[in-house]
Amino acid sequence: MLAYTPTLFLGAFLLFQVQPMLARYILPWYGGSAAVWSTCLLFFQAALLAGYGYVHFLTRYLEPRRQVVVHLFLLVVALALLPVTPDSAFKPAASANPLVTILLLLTVSVGGPYLLLSASAPLLQHWYARFHGGESPYHFYAISNLGSLLGLWTYPIIVEPFLPLGLQTTTWSMAFAVYALLCAGCAVPIYRMERKSVTGASLPSSEPGISLRRFVMWLSLPTCASVLLLSGTHRLSQDVAVIPLLWIVPLSVYLISFIIVFARPSWYQRAPWAAAFLVSLAALESIEWDVARIAPQLLLYAAAILSGCMICHGELVRLRPRTYHLTAFYLALAIGGAFGGLVVNVLAPFWFDGFWEFHLALIGTWVLLGICAAYDHDMRVTWMRALSWAAVLVMLVVFVQADIRDFFDEIIDARRSYFAALRVYEEEVGTKDHKRELVHGTTIHGAQFMNAARRREPIEYYGFNSGVGATLRAQRRILGRRLRVGAVGLGAGTIAAHSLPGEVFRFYEIDEEVTALAREYFTYLDDARGGIEIITGDARISLERELREHGSQKFDVVILDAFSGSGTPSHLLTREAFVLYFRHMSAGGVVAVNIGNQHMNLGGILRRQAEEMGAGVVRVRHRRNMRPGEDRNEWIIISSSEAFLEGIETQVDPWPPEEELGSLWTDDYSNVLEVIRR
Repeated sequence: MLAYTPTLFLGAFLLFQVQPMLARYILPWYGGSAAVWSTCLLFFQAALLAGYGYVHFLTRYLEPRRQVVVHLFLLVVALALLPVTPDSAFKPAASANPLVTILLLLTVSVGGPYLLLSASAPLLQHWYARFHGGESPYHFYAISNLGSLLGLWTYPIIVEPFLPLGLQTTTWSMAFAVYALLCAGCAVPIYRMERKSVTGASLPSSEPGISLRRFVMWLSLPTCASVLLLSGTHRLSQDVAVIPLLWIVPLSVYLISFIIVFARPSWYQRAPWAAAFLVSLAALESIEWDVARIAPQLLLYAAAILSGCMICHGELVRLRPRTYHLTAFYLALAIGGAFGGLVVNVLAPFWFDGFWEFHLALIGTWVLLGICAAYDHDMRVTWMRALSWAAVLVMLVVFVQADIRDFFDEIIDARRSYFAALRVYEEEVGTKDHKRELVHGTTIHGAQFMNAARRREPIEYYGFNSGVGATLRAQRRILGRRLRVGAVGLGAGTIAAHSLPGEVFRFYEIDEEVTALAREYFTYLDDARGGIEIITGDARISLERELREHGSQKFDVVILDAFSGSGTPSHLLTREAFVLYFRHMSAGGVVAVNIGNQHMNLGGILRRQAEEMGAGVVRVRHRRNMRPGEDRNEWIIISSSEAFLEGIETQVDPWPPEEELGSLWTDDYSNVLEVIRR
């Protein structure tokens, strides 16, 4: 116990701390998309499957002494592959679906060490059971998941705020070396045991075989839980923010369900957890997502994921085998988890226009609960129970159908890419107010009136009197010439309506589907009076490449409007990013940032970036004198030009006294928690 407990605990701790660490490391390379986290989880689930498969075949086909030799040899090989710092050569040059590239990057960076960490729980449990007369080792799985939980939470609370990214991966690599020594400490005594003792302590082989029905449930239950976790996290991230906290909370409740059911199987009772599951779904359906703060959204998603995973994992533990089939059980569990990741990351984007896999996971959880109850010999299935279960199933199907109908109501097109689920709405058709909107999550990314009299007019957050409109007018007047403008984020192309003959507006857009929808359903780009250029790919990477290959773009105005859903790609707001923007600006150039964000107040950190760049900063709030179709908007304008800061004609508001100067965000450090609206 003294040897196995710290080894299992540290292995699980490292296993789950490296997940948010590497996802945070590579997130800026792929546009800050919420899908990056889902792709990382797909890799980690696949690596977990590989680790469990390795243990299953190792313990089935090699005697214990050879198991020790092979495992220790592979640990030495893994040590030679350290550190786990990702190679910047994997930074993408284009915006094509990066799923395969991310999987390859993670395989090269951490594949070997992660596979051996994944093998830790089933292998050490197998060794423990084998040399302790078949004693049940399942309590170790609870200890392992506790280590995983602490590994997750120490990252956003301790590691991310205080350690640069490079030092994070180095420190993790050193801790892996400690784990390898502890693992060797568990293995060497086994190797030294007399061959006779090993044979005599072998596990009983008289346990009944695994029925097909039981094996199917071993696969189905973890698959459903995995889909519920990944799809719920994806929906939460796209509507709130792409930050480790919103990845860690759902994954934490997923692990908590494992801890509960493996440590105390009696704590899972069908009726209470089924009731909790239904209550959480009702609460999810009732909340007003477009006005809710982060806390209630996070709480409701966490409650739904926890109750659903408790059902799936609780039923899984009811079906667990005795020790002889232990490795097969864990292998099936890993296959289910990996298949769930495959469904969310690979299959669902081809099948669905929206994030419907979350709804399917909810229905699947309830269906599997009914199947498990029907085959449970300890439970009497009455007509009343069967009818109640069927009635709830019908209600869930009706709820899903209603949600899908609402999604497609007034929609003329819906597309799902790696980066987003996009919709084009059409309103007031046949009237003078006929309008189209491009929407992702709860955020409108541009709108346009369709009648000829107003279709060239910028609306929503980009009107003539908005912060961006005032900035462009002031620059033309002060510089006395036509402008060259760089815009990060295309949306419907609304900003192009501000262009004048002889000007160039150069857009940087990571999602090819956004560009396609902007050209197909909106006319801003075709109607623009100035020249329009569209660069496909992440803005940071594209600007870095252009500076390296062609020099500065000499932009008079750089516009930052690259919000995805309600999230903010933090890599566009770091010191390194602003140094890049300033190097691409002409003398007297300005940076205009749209900070009309539902969940985050970015004013403080932008003031800090302006101070770091030695520039002045003003806040522009467009709240009055708005034309029909315009919406309230808020922009931060940063410039080193005193003439611009003094001459901008707009509604400049003073900084609120309660808004403190933010911390300095860098590529190594960005504390998103400080900007969340409470």
